[in-house]
Amino acid sequence: MWDATDDLVIRGAIAKVVSCPDYIDLVAQQRITYVLGEWAEDRAAFNELPGFSGSGGNKNL
Repeated sequence: MWDATDDLVIRGAIAKVVSCPDYIDLVAQQRITYVLGEWAEDRAAFNELPGFSGSGGNKNL
């Protein structure tokens, strides 16, 4: 606290906050998909690539 004048007091605060992650981020589901070459050729306009691809949540949360 700091008295700038007789009628004015200046206060400040600092906080470090830790919050829980969203529930959807806690889910460690993982997904692997396989795209055939013929399917990828038909969907070339949508940048579809043949082969395996995967995604998933962060299992380290």
